[in-house]
Amino acid sequence: MQYWGNALVNGTLNISGLLIAATIGYCLSVNREFDNPLSTAVVAVAGVVFMMPMQVELTPIAEGANADIFSGVLTYNNLGTGGMFGGILIGLLISELYIKLSNMKQLQINLGNQVPPAVGKSFNVLIPVMLSLAIFAVLATLIAMCGTDLITLIKNFIQTPLKSIGTSLWGTIILYTVAYF
Repeated sequence: MQYWGNALVNGTLNISGLLIAATIGYCLSVNREFDNPLSTAVVAVAGVVFMMPMQVELTPIAEGANADIFSGVLTYNNLGTGGMFGGILIGLLISELYIKLSNMKQLQINLGNQVPPAVGKSFNVLIPVMLSLAIFAVLATLIAMCGTDLITLIKNFIQTPLKSIGTSLWGTIILYTVAYF
């Protein structure tokens, strides 16, 4: 039963930060009447993955084992509810950037009328996708040079203080008081 429960949690809550970024990208592009909302969702997911740490320190379960550093690992701590606020912010930022770049006629590739519309549509977003992801990759690199990643920064400076305010007595009083105005 524990394996079944873990499978359910891993497929839902533990990837919620990643899923919310895709959902935000998709819904934002639909609200902006962008003609390719699925590509926005894909760019938002890629943006969240870019902002995660490239290396993770993991400690084995065995007693007395030393921690090792691994690369190519996406932890549930960054993908799930712990990274949800990061997924929201990054999903909004990269989706806005991507939609703005996609609406610039100078960045669109015109293949002519002989090409089917679906193929032409996918080539129209090629340069904006590359530019959006390149900008976020540069940002991730700059943050990594400081020894951290954006998901961790968002957790430490935004998510944790908001959580502590919302779960305190004074935070609850303020929230209920403000809700009535």
